[in-house]
Amino acid sequence: MRLLGLILLTCLAAFAQVTDGVATSVTRSVILTADQADFSLIAAVPLATTQQQVVQILQEAGFPNLTSTGTYLTQNYDYSRNPPTTETLLVYQFSLTVPAGELGSTVKAAETLRGKMPAPLLSFQYAASLNASPTTVEAMRQTLLPQLFAEAQKTNDGVLLAGIAEKFGGTEAGEKAKKILDEKGTPGELVLGRDLLLEHPDLLGPDALDLDPRLLDGDGDNGELADGGVTLAPGELRLALRDHGSSDERVETRTLEPEPYSRARAAAQEVLYTRLLTTEKNPDAGRFERYVPFFVTGTVDPGGGFYVYPGVKTRKYQSEDQKLYE
Repeated sequence: MRLLGLILLTCLAAFAQVTDGVATSVTRSVILTADQADFSLIAAVPLATTQQQVVQILQEAGFPNLTSTGTYLTQNYDYSRNPPTTETLLVYQFSLTVPAGELGSTVKAAETLRGKMPAPLLSFQYAASLNASPTTVEAMRQTLLPQLFAEAQKTNDGVLLAGIAEKFGGTEAGEKAKKILDEKGTPGELVLGRDLLLEHPDLLGPDALDLDPRLLDGDGDNGELADGGVTLAPGELRLALRDHGSSDERVETRTLEPEPYSRARAAAQEVLYTRLLTTEKNPDAGRFERYVPFFVTGTVDPGGGFYVYPGVKTRKYQSEDQKLYE
């Protein structure tokens, strides 16, 4: 049976909306069994044809429970004539969902209709895909949500807890996450390193941190963010800066009013939360491998001698900081 990778807990297009208008999503990749087939049916007919006429033809061909998804006009060009002629056609588009086991029979019905189209059909096209049904998605979500909460509780991850509490406030896990956050009181600091900001430059925009993009342009003459990046704390923003020609970092603190602080924190949490759930960690990567992609090995001979050999890692490097090695 075909397996499909889904971005689960988002329910394909569900987002949580915080009070300041910044959307945040809760995602985790899982594998689900496809238990339904989704069809898209497109029928082109003369302009005078009604939707009911088309529906009747499709239902008689073996397509029940149709849902209309669109109606539009298109041009049909006939180059067999001299000069070529143009005809305006009306196009009706429908969706149809059947159990995965009926995929073959439904495709056969579509091919039969394509091979012998009754009037007034002039053209018929279809497409099909296998997907997990909403019931299957919801069942898996209810299974994974407690696991996600347990992970957040074990690691004491405030970003993960906030995402669960915000998105799933009506569930047991959401209520537990909210209770933990309430007991903690004032939210802690969020650190956004320079590499993260380079990866998500939209965080510098007015709907987030509202910082000058020149802080990441590589020109030290106009001030440049150091590796420490930005620290977002209640009521303030601390910038780790490095001036031109200097390797030393200095910290600049800016005061934030409640509204811009809330907006900046929501945007930062979304990025950190998504990165937390979707980034695959490499267990072979060393703590300082980002800066030193080398290894050290050694031996002790029978006489007691100790030998150490450095080497460069030859496996595929997966650092997000490619500029460090260019």
